[in-house]
Amino acid sequence: MQLSKKDKLWQIREMYRIYSFATVCIVIPGGLRALVSLAEETLWIHRAWTLQEVVAPPSCAVLFAWTLKAGEIEMKVAGERGSEPIEIVTPGRSAMVSLDAALTMCVAGSFTFISSDANQVSSSIQMHCRLFGGPHDKQPVAQLPTKMVSTANSDIQLPHVSALIFAIDAHLDTEEMREFCIWQCAFVRTSSRPVDVVFSIMGLLGVTLDPKAFGVGDRLSATIALAREILGQGRSASWLGMSVGLPPCSSLSTFPIFPRTSVAGRATYALPNGDERLIQLTEAVYPNEIGMFPPLTGSMDEYGYFTFEALAAVAVAAPPSTILPASFLYNDPNIPTALRASDGSTWEIHPDLVTANGLDGEAIVSHKSQSFAVMLGFFNIMPAEARGNNLRAMIVEEHAQNRYHVRSYFVMHCGALQWTSKWKRRSFCVGGPDIIKSPGQLVS
Repeated sequence: MQLSKKDKLWQIREMYRIYSFATVCIVIPGGLRALVSLAEETLWIHRAWTLQEVVAPPSCAVLFAWTLKAGEIEMKVAGERGSEPIEIVTPGRSAMVSLDAALTMCVAGSFTFISSDANQVSSSIQMHCRLFGGPHDKQPVAQLPTKMVSTANSDIQLPHVSALIFAIDAHLDTEEMREFCIWQCAFVRTSSRPVDVVFSIMGLLGVTLDPKAFGVGDRLSATIALAREILGQGRSASWLGMSVGLPPCSSLSTFPIFPRTSVAGRATYALPNGDERLIQLTEAVYPNEIGMFPPLTGSMDEYGYFTFEALAAVAVAAPPSTILPASFLYNDPNIPTALRASDGSTWEIHPDLVTANGLDGEAIVSHKSQSFAVMLGFFNIMPAEARGNNLRAMIVEEHAQNRYHVRSYFVMHCGALQWTSKWKRRSFCVGGPDIIKSPGQLVS
């Protein structure tokens, strides 16, 4: 059927609905040719179309090669223990566990198998799990921009795997939480057709786009169309802040830089020197509406400019006299008037000012445009951390009259909750800054 363009378009439109009607989806990470063991790493989690296969159905299991007998697996992540029986499918050849268990074992890196066979010499065996990634996937903290990590003791090695655990969690409090995790999961995945990264999640986000309206490489226009439909339904911009460690997209700055995709391998993005780096999530988080920071809603035009209202404070590029040690993100956890953004820039925050023009002219250089810190909200961190750097904000700069773009992001301690909740509510129109001549066409 993939050889028929008509059938392929039908599949793209209907695939989510088909998977949502399934009773259970069985994941075969290594493909149908041969089952792989739990210790073998696959690229399954990096392929775009596999996401809706496991988020849409009510239940998912993973089928893998297994030569031992029945028993139970035990694992420990972030101090929490879990266990699940292994279901033997073909004795001596294969077995199944739930997708949640398989993902959790990968995050843990290893698990303990306890055999139910009394005749087995050793009833407890320590084993590795690499199906969806291994320890080498963790980017060293020293390489992360300005150490943009949530907690000093975080032991979550595979944030992209944790994001999928959240996305399939039936107990998340709000749809915004789930949709944020879906955006995260999709962003680090790859496809032979860049536009398919958008088509593969549209059903999960309650939208149906016309595949004929976009070229195979037109991920930008498809993303804008998807975002416009979501906002047009009165829902929130759940993608905001999905990866604070990556630079913003130059033409759709409320999103991170779009990765390069391929039919095989993993998503990458280009560095200024021409080198490539793997697209990686740097932390396992999801938004939590606690009343003070409701999700941002609004509208988006066909050029990707998002119009909304949010709590914000005037931000001014810090003068040389403002010094933050290299490992510090703020000068004070409760009232962080000096902040370091994820791009390394340092800023002074002035919540009581209407514009930067109200500042003492001797303290700063005159400004041609305005910049603001815009609150995104409170984010839950895995492992559970209620007294860490839970607050997120984006720094927006004015590049045309009343038009802004995302420059970078701030991470703040939860102790600043009361301080940030008193920021002024302002209106913004954020997109660009690169000009889109017409939908789907960038101007150099």
